[in-house]
Amino acid sequence: MMDRKRAKAFTCLHDLVAEIQQYDFQPVELLRYVLRFLEEAMGYQHSLILSLRPDNGKLHSVSGRGFRADEKLHDFPVGQGVIGMAVKLGRAIRINNIGSIIRYSQTIRTRMEEQRPEGSDSTLRSSPSMNSQMVVPIKRKGRTIGTLSVESERPNAFDDADEELLTVVTMLVIEALHELQIAYTSVEMEPKEPDPLPEPAILSAREMEVALLAAEGISNAEIAARLVVSQRTVSTHLERVYRKLDVHSRSALTHYIVSHYGFRPTE
Repeated sequence: MMDRKRAKAFTCLHDLVAEIQQYDFQPVELLRYVLRFLEEAMGYQHSLILSLRPDNGKLHSVSGRGFRADEKLHDFPVGQGVIGMAVKLGRAIRINNIGSIIRYSQTIRTRMEEQRPEGSDSTLRSSPSMNSQMVVPIKRKGRTIGTLSVESERPNAFDDADEELLTVVTMLVIEALHELQIAYTSVEMEPKEPDPLPEPAILSAREMEVALLAAEGISNAEIAARLVVSQRTVSTHLERVYRKLDVHSRSALTHYIVSHYGFRPTE
């Protein structure tokens, strides 16, 4: 079951990268398109992309599928709820039995609403119909700038294959989300000090597509046939990928994809 789902997720990723490569999306359009594509390809009917506001350090929705406007999050504190904790910890969080803790969440929400200042909007969203949730941080240069969150009415809806897919998807929306933050604040917010940990290199959509296919063990000729380009074009893309990732072989490329992007190629 896991292998079939991972194969489906890998196919979804290839198709998504190809679509992004084909069109010149504006940042908001790209975020909306990605969520719609994930719904159609993987069945993620409830999804949100949230931005971490540089001005007040809180989260707010910038794109969503399957939620009413009043259900989207605005000025949501870091460290609060599943989404806020994913940002605080800087790692993906997966919960597959929300129903068992919903009463607790509602109790906490009631207490917060009683204590929060009039006019603030930090309400916890915990729909009784949702039983599974996965939240993956979106990071740029070692700094979390937002999250991608998906929810499902089914218990145990998300597994490792979903996490691998969504982790790579976050890499495809980094720059679009960052551009929205710049437009919102009118100044580019960069870390005051460089992050000591190396981050995955940012590949173009076409480079990512070629890298993933190569990591699958597919030959240059087969990649060229799939993408309807020449083998020379494939070789050029691979040379750029190798240079950006500082790898020198197919096996090293596969290892890089696994260790940095979190997506394991199918057997």
